[in-house]
Amino acid sequence: MTSQTVGAVSEQDMVLNRQINFLIMRKMWQDIRGRAKRGEAGKETIYHAFGMSRERYTRAINGEPVRFSQKELRDLMLKTGVNSDIFQGVTCFQFEAITRKDWEKLFVLRGEDIQRARTFERNLYQQITKKDLDMVTNPNLYRLAVYLRTSAPVTDFQLEETIREQMNWMDKNGIASLERCDPELLGDYLDALEKHIDMVRTLTHYRELKGKK
Repeated sequence: MTSQTVGAVSEQDMVLNRQINFLIMRKMWQDIRGRAKRGEAGKETIYHAFGMSRERYTRAINGEPVRFSQKELRDLMLKTGVNSDIFQGVTCFQFEAITRKDWEKLFVLRGEDIQRARTFERNLYQQITKKDLDMVTNPNLYRLAVYLRTSAPVTDFQLEETIREQMNWMDKNGIASLERCDPELLGDYLDALEKHIDMVRTLTHYRELKGKK
């Protein structure tokens, strides 16, 4: 399954999404980077890498209120390659063999019986497969894994950020802004847009055909 995107996600859903995401990110950090032993100096933790205190990170896992500034979200995206929706809780990591009810049960257990919760949590992790890390079906999880292994974001993330910024610019600048531009420049701009539209349509059509095979 892919990361779930909800048009109008409720605060309750966002809380659970953040719990899932921050727990998974910490688990993957420990599996790939290793767990810092008590008193061990010099080993980077996920809290330091994300610019968060351990307490603030833990609040997200515990379902307590956590807010991020736009600068924090941008810094996290640029550093990890993971979309800001994951950190905000607008979307969540999903796994083929793990349901939302499974996650709900886990976080209830964490508040009632930590030993049972740990056993249940280990069982959930055992159901995660390499297929869940597929770049196409689960891009954010894939990007996280790449960042953890290489300490760098997926190389095309900067391009995606540029595209998003361009879309935001287009949303904010309507005909009144374009009227102030030189006519020759507008002609060049139109040519460039048409070329990109053709490329995007071709790529989209190719992916649709590929997905049907």
